[in-house]
Amino acid sequence: MSWIISIGKEAFEIFSDIRGACGMFMFIMEEAIQTAGMASWILYKEGKKDLAKENEQWIVSNLAIPLKNFAQSPAGYLAYPLNIAYIAFADATIKKKEAFMKL
Repeated sequence: MSWIISIGKEAFEIFSDIRGACGMFMFIMEEAIQTAGMASWILYKEGKKDLAKENEQWIVSNLAIPLKNFAQSPAGYLAYPLNIAYIAFADATIKKKEAFMKL
């Protein structure tokens, strides 16, 4: 019986590492979105609206959509409930881009 407990602990440790890695990946993607968003704001303030819009589209295509797809995947669900927050963050990023494009 003790071997079952031992295997259970080892499986939990592996699962915990995978869960942490998935959560960390989503966190880094979120930070990348925020950093790139700051660049959009700077470009906009400098009057480079076309570049700012291009940057916003890049953020959505290369960061927000991949983040949302990952958070909705089986790997993303390993980090539940964090993945739900990251889905909402990705959706908000996409909404922000839509608003930004109207400026």
